[in-house]
Amino acid sequence: SYMYSIFHLDISLLSVMENDVLLLDTLNYVLDNSETKILSDEDVIFAVKLLMGLKGCYEENYNMFDNNTTAYLLLCGLLSAVGKLLAVTHEGSKLRVQVSELGLVKFVLEMLANSSQMNVKEFGHVTDLIVIIANSSHHCREIQDEVRSLGGLPLIMNRCRIDDNNPYIKEWSILALRNLLEDNLENQQFVESLKAQKVEDN
Repeated sequence: SYMYSIFHLDISLLSVMENDVLLLDTLNYVLDNSETKILSDEDVIFAVKLLMGLKGCYEENYNMFDNNTTAYLLLCGLLSAVGKLLAVTHEGSKLRVQVSELGLVKFVLEMLANSSQMNVKEFGHVTDLIVIIANSSHHCREIQDEVRSLGGLPLIMNRCRIDDNNPYIKEWSILALRNLLEDNLENQQFVESLKAQKVEDN
């Protein structure tokens, strides 16, 4: 695994190293500027496991992820890398289901719901959360259904607006909704029911 060879993160000891942040910056640059698939499915799984390794720390202490702390920068780097990795790998449901079984979708939706509780001045990572949902749900019925069952559709719909702190979040949210609704009647009906309820409330 390419990613395993360059990262030396010891999550069990909560050893978050600045060097890993620099490596993630490099990886994100490569992904942004590569037209070919350079990483394997195993790299995607490894990146997700690294991200999930920060899960307990994030849940127990939001203050560790204050703006510009090493932990926050690492979290943002991993979110960005995972979203891009899901985009450049093949669309087979097998990989997407593996990612879901690791708890990624649930964690991302929890972060999306709780993002206002994080003590950061800028929430640039929220766009990366939406990117992960958009790319992981593309042509994957299992993740489409999981997002609905976890209450994620309203969270995505609420982000379909311009947010100066989260560049392109409106565009990514619209894409995420398209992927979540594609060939999924249950999701389509759920969204329509929310729209109807909003009209009644007004």
